[in-house]
Amino acid sequence: MEKALSSGQPATHKLIVSGREPTPVELFSGHLSNRDDLRTTHEEADVTMVYQVLEIAKSGAQSIKVISDDTDVFVLLMHFCSEQKLRCRQVMEATSSERASVDIQASVKNCENIVLHLLAAHGLTGCDTVAKLHGIRKGTVI
Repeated sequence: MEKALSSGQPATHKLIVSGREPTPVELFSGHLSNRDDLRTTHEEADVTMVYQVLEIAKSGAQSIKVISDDTDVFVLLMHFCSEQKLRCRQVMEATSSERASVDIQASVKNCENIVLHLLAAHGLTGCDTVAKLHGIRKGTVI
């Protein structure tokens, strides 16, 4: 963003930051503003992030980068990318530079034979986004 501003070119990237407050903030062209359209009071950060990605994708964004190391976020992004047939580029980037970035659309395409079942399987085997079922521990889906 600094490069675009210093070269006289208009900024094209927006940074949206979610925190403890229910309304995230957006930084664009040096201006900070509240994103009331992305406001949510959901307690689970994984769900909040994915909700915000969906809303941003539906608003016409061409590319979205999610910074997270959480498997729940990955599974939810794949599920909704497939279900909503989202076309914008979505990348999930780890918080550590030592880890790889993941292209969500490519992952959906690569796993197209299981993506419809991935959310349920993840919920049954250790997802912290849904309640644990009595007597079922974390496991591996085969």
